[in-house]
Order: sequence, then C-alpha cells, then structure tokens
Amino acid sequence: MLVSHHVAATAAVTLPLLARGWSPFGVAQFAAAAILIDADHYLSYAWRIRDLSLRRAYWFHRTRAARPARLHRPSMLVDRHRPLHAPVLLGLLVLLARRQPWLVPVVAGAVFHRCLDYYAGITAASSLLGPGRPQRMK
Repeated sequence: MLVSHHVAATAAVTLPLLARGWSPFGVAQFAAAAILIDADHYLSYAWRIRDLSLRRAYWFHRTRAARPARLHRPSMLVDRHRPLHAPVLLGLLVLLARRQPWLVPVVAGAVFHRCLDYYAGITAASSLLGPGRPQRMK
C-alpha cells in the first residue's frame, strides 16, 4: 500500500477511536505509528539505491505499486527490506505493550498498518486467482 492509502485509512479510524474514549494524544500516537512505520521503506530505498531523496524514494515505491500483482509468500517472521513490518517485531511489541500501557496506541497503530498491508496483498492476489464468480460447466 502507498503511504497516501495508509493516511486515508488511518484518518478514517481516528474518529471512532475518539468515540471509544481514546485520548487525543493516544489517537495521535496511533496515527503516527500507523503512518510512520513506512519509514523503513525509505531506509531500504536509501540503502539499496544509494539515494537520499525522499521524492525519488516515494516515486520508486509508487511505480512498484503500479506493477501488476504477483503472488508471493509474505514474510512471516522477519522482513529484510522492511524491518519495522516484521511480524516477530510486532509480536514482541504487543507483549511489551501489555507491561507498558503507554505503548498500546503506538503498537495498535503499527499492527493496524500491517493489517492494511496484508489486506491489500490479499485483494491484489485474488485477481490472479481467477474470476470472482464460479464458471459454468459446459
């Protein structure tokens, strides 16, 4: 997913969080984590391409997102190119947040972001699996 998609989805859930009793600061922490977790995309770009331009990094990822979908196995433990997206790291943060309640909004934002990524991957891959309706037998 592009950063702009994460921003839109995060903005859509901020009001329900406030309605559920989250403090404005907690919602801000959630939103910051849900969006800024993508900093590892930029760091990966800067490391692999050897270019520090934010604009070119954004367009690099934008053109990658425009490519046709392909099936691939998502990283289940660690992610070499996106370390902040690693499920193991997020799991450890969830466990830490149970002991440090101030981390709950940050971890919730990061997990929300990752869920959006998985959803986007599933919906993109579903188009590769064939038509959405059953085929008639001839």
